[in-house]
Amino acid sequence: MTTLNIIPLHERLSLLVQHALPGTLIPVDSIRQLLTEDAESPALAAPGMSLEQVALRCAGLLHGGRPVQLPAVRKWIRSGLRGVKLSAFEWGQTYRVHEEEFEAFVEAVKNAPPRQFHRRTSGSDRTTVGIRNDIAASLSQFREEARKG
Repeated sequence: MTTLNIIPLHERLSLLVQHALPGTLIPVDSIRQLLTEDAESPALAAPGMSLEQVALRCAGLLHGGRPVQLPAVRKWIRSGLRGVKLSAFEWGQTYRVHEEEFEAFVEAVKNAPPRQFHRRTSGSDRTTVGIRNDIAASLSQFREEARKG
């Protein structure tokens, strides 16, 4: 088995094209051979779970059946969810996740404290009670001015 058998098919095809000299014609037979080798070789099966598989499984386990988008899974790998990062490894131009790492991530997220939302303290952030009080004060000021005028 050569080192090329470890590299995913799309990367092998990309390498074939990138290293060809300008104007080189690549025989279709070479591409057919790569495709045949890829289909017949069980050693080329990617280890672990794809990000799509992680998203599908997380929908049922973490999000109450709501769909999980791929960018969310990538974010969990980069910066985490509730302070817990999803451990993944690069596989070609994407990531793969080992089953054990996925299970550990799910358990850690389930045991993590819920996300805390902080209210903004800017002047534009008003409560309903505060707005009602302002309206009542304005109405009484209007009535007082109407009586005087």
